Amino acid sequence: MSKQYKLSVIIPVFDTNVNYLEECFLSIDKQTYQNFEVILVNDCSKKFVTAQFINQYPKTHEKYRVINLPQGFGPGNARNIGVENSTGEIIVFIDSDDYLLPKCFEVINNTFNQWPDLDFLSFEIKILMSNGELYDPTTNRVFSSTPTNVSENPNFANTRCSVWAKGFSKKFLIDKNIWFKKEDMYMEDLYYHMLLLSKSQKTIYINDVLYILRETVNSRALSEFNAKKANDIFHCYTEAYKEIKNDNSFLSNNFAEYFKNSFFSKIDYMSKFCNFKQTNDYKKLVNEANKFLFSLTNTKA
Repeated sequence: MSKQYKLSVIIPVFDTNVNYLEECFLSIDKQTYQNFEVILVNDCSKKFVTAQFINQYPKTHEKYRVINLPQGFGPGNARNIGVENSTGEIIVFIDSDDYLLPKCFEVINNTFNQWPDLDFLSFEIKILMSNGELYDPTTNRVFSSTPTNVSENPNFANTRCSVWAKGFSKKFLIDKNIWFKKEDMYMEDLYYHMLLLSKSQKTIYINDVLYILRETVNSRALSEFNAKKANDIFHCYTEAYKEIKNDNSFLSNNFAEYFKNSFFSKIDYMSKFCNFKQTNDYKKLVNEANKFLFSLTNTKA
């Protein structure tokens, strides 16, 4: 008889459109697998309608509970607080403006039943564009129908760095001390993703679309890319390396190459939409990044 794993669904919320929240919650309520709890972490929302909605919803939906934070800590720390307060065996992160397809939890439970010692699993997404069309993103897909040791597999180094569209063994996260950085960082899931790649021994990538990502990044958001955000991205790499450098994983042993290929391409992409590359801050960042790259090269020499 298969085990009925309890899923802890953690949703950080900050000023999310109530219509998006309702669509997200309804997609959870309609899951074909129902052994779950939902932890809403209100990251000090300033919009009254958002705060009111997420505090009212648990009153009529017993699987939901809300944690109201006294100040905004950012989505990473909000997820940490959700994990700390969870009672399930499997952790699922959902962004509050996204939604799930009905069999998402069923697939997660069935997969962990087949391989109980999985560290985490990933599945596919589609992006809901602003015109209402669903877009199939051209990501670097690496699917595996049987468990793969991510820490030894170079093919996984360039996979999508997200924490949604995954199901995590809570035991794995706790045992390996995988947490988001406490400070509010831009692209905080990049840091978390690198820890996963280095510390996971067993994962599966499933070729099923189970998660719908709402496209909310627009030209205005990209044009607001600045030195603070660029430095946050840089610190994601430097802080992650401190955590994984002794792991003897593929990522830790090849971090210089990974950093060179990944960091600079991210900064170049973001800079296309603004004038950041024409600033002194950009020159300072590149100088710091090259120093870090040099130190990595010398360490492994």
